[in-house]
Amino acid sequence: MPKVLQIEVLTGVFRLLSDETRLRILCVLRESELAVGELQKILGLGQSTLSTQLGLLKEQDLVAGRKEGQKVLYRVPRNGKEDPKLDIIENALQSAPAAKWYERDKRNLNKVLQERSDRSREFFNTQAVQNMPSPGQTWLALSNGLIRLIRNQRIADLGCGNGRLAVLLALSGNAVTGIDSSEEQIRLARGNADKGAADGEAGNGNPVFKHAPMEDTGLPAAGFDVVIMSQSLHHAAKPKEAIAESHRLLAPGGRILILDLLAHGEEWMRTKFGDFWLGFTRTDLETWLKEGGFSAVHFEITGPSQDYPEIEGLLVQAEKQ
Repeated sequence: MPKVLQIEVLTGVFRLLSDETRLRILCVLRESELAVGELQKILGLGQSTLSTQLGLLKEQDLVAGRKEGQKVLYRVPRNGKEDPKLDIIENALQSAPAAKWYERDKRNLNKVLQERSDRSREFFNTQAVQNMPSPGQTWLALSNGLIRLIRNQRIADLGCGNGRLAVLLALSGNAVTGIDSSEEQIRLARGNADKGAADGEAGNGNPVFKHAPMEDTGLPAAGFDVVIMSQSLHHAAKPKEAIAESHRLLAPGGRILILDLLAHGEEWMRTKFGDFWLGFTRTDLETWLKEGGFSAVHFEITGPSQDYPEIEGLLVQAEKQ
């Protein structure tokens, strides 16, 4: 049953609607959220008059404001709930196009909104701004956000290490199996998965972790949609066989993603990070993938990290037909 307004409230709403200025304010605020200065440009009103009228409309909750930096932006509230007062406003404003002020205010509104767009375009047309990172704009934030878009996939993470990537993928709603040849890394990975579960994050369940070499995982054939090797292939004793094992694990149409290092001569990587291979050439990876049965190979050099500018990263994708 529709909510019935008290007579005092109903009378107050109709009293507000009896004024042309307030009707004009409501009409433009129904179309867009606007600041006081923008309302002044559109309606041609002084700040004092406008502030008074906005105050009267706010008293009846016909206009809402929110702080945006140094400005307050106003709008006709829409909260998805039944509100008889707002229904009255909507019905009243249906007749607004017939008013003599309507087309003029509409033109002014469109002009103000175009000025907004022009200011934004001019700002981002400057080369300095295009090359300047903004607060919160990190590759970590972007990659974590993109991972959250991957859902309902069966994923094998070969050389999973401490399981951070596997846990993120599982929390996004994927069935994830992590493989690593190090017992200690598998122990850490299970601990990270348990911590994620204890923190109450919802997903498709905890990832499963198994101690095994990536060249011979013991996992069922054609049981996965995606195989990931993230900075792990250069630790494999036999990388060609690891790629062949990935092909065996994938269902038809499945994809492999390899994130690794381009071939380099930095011998200290063997001691500091335990690398067996000092990266890979494009020819080696493309040859191993094609010999392993993959097609649609995409190879990309992703560049160095800030900490190790002498070593280039690479990204390789391919598909099992």
